[in-house]
Amino acid sequence: MNIPLRYLALALMGAFLLGSAEAAPAKKKKRSSVFPDVTLAESQLPDVEAAAEAGDTAALHKLGHYYMQQAQDAKGREYLLKAAEAGDAEARAWYAQAVYQQHNCSETGKKLALEQAKLAAEAGSPLGLYFCAQFGADDQAYALECMEKASRKGFAPAMRLLARELQQKLVGAPEKERKKFLNWFDKAIKAGDITAIHSGTGKSGYIFERFPFAKTNSMLRKSIELAKKRQLCWYDTCLDFDFAMRGFAHGGARYYLVILGYKALEHAASKEKNKMDICTKNRRELYSYLEKQAEKGDPAACHAIISLIEMPHLFWICRPDASFSNSDVNYWKNKAEELKKTAAPLYRRLHYPSR
Repeated sequence: MNIPLRYLALALMGAFLLGSAEAAPAKKKKRSSVFPDVTLAESQLPDVEAAAEAGDTAALHKLGHYYMQQAQDAKGREYLLKAAEAGDAEARAWYAQAVYQQHNCSETGKKLALEQAKLAAEAGSPLGLYFCAQFGADDQAYALECMEKASRKGFAPAMRLLARELQQKLVGAPEKERKKFLNWFDKAIKAGDITAIHSGTGKSGYIFERFPFAKTNSMLRKSIELAKKRQLCWYDTCLDFDFAMRGFAHGGARYYLVILGYKALEHAASKEKNKMDICTKNRRELYSYLEKQAEKGDPAACHAIISLIEMPHLFWICRPDASFSNSDVNYWKNKAEELKKTAAPLYRRLHYPSR
């Protein structure tokens, strides 16, 4: 059968386009955040409460975070527990954290939280495994097992936790062995874990020698921008540090992590010839950012400023020519307390540094 050339050409073109479409790479799946969405508009609250009343597990979980965010802890724990009893393993893990806070981060609280975290882990929750590693840290073998399981499930904070644990075990080990923890740090960094970026970059310490200053500086600045996007949440920094800790210090997660990012920048610059110029510029940049945030009405920024004024030794390794435009602690405390009067209830949880 004779096929006209123009039809043959069209057929070939169609086959080429189809083949190109099939060969086109699939869009990358967006990585889900380890941080739950705690926001809920007041206009949505009646519908979510109605769904929860009807037994909707997702609605129960949502209300748990909502009421914890409103500093109505008893109600928040109640909803998280209901979601957990309905089979939501993540809600069970968050209930463990809520129980830990309920008991003022005490040893009793840690024990009760571990019981709940184990139930969440047994139900397959990476978050539950992560909390098991934190609350069960006294049993090092058990904690390490939980860290490894959560890490292999792709949970970034656990990757950093595992990297840190392996780092301590491999002090002085050959480079081949050291790569085990470096690999986990890199995975956590790639996943956007802010504390892993602080730990895995720089120019001093166990693993800080890996990158030149320019790359380190770029990575740390990206971590600072990530930190600036964090909001004040009831669970605060529980996913940011390698151990269970009391929250709402130094201005909460956003400002604490921003400060630690700038602290890491100072470590990274420690061997640069113009170290003091770099540190002065960065410190002025940080102080300006915090003062602007305070002037915008954020009491957490005031708390961060107070921490830096009262406890500079906690953060800085050098003394560049930089200071706040107002270094009067009482001024910032009065401003913070005034701003808290109209801020969300959770801001009352912020606390001042203890020397």
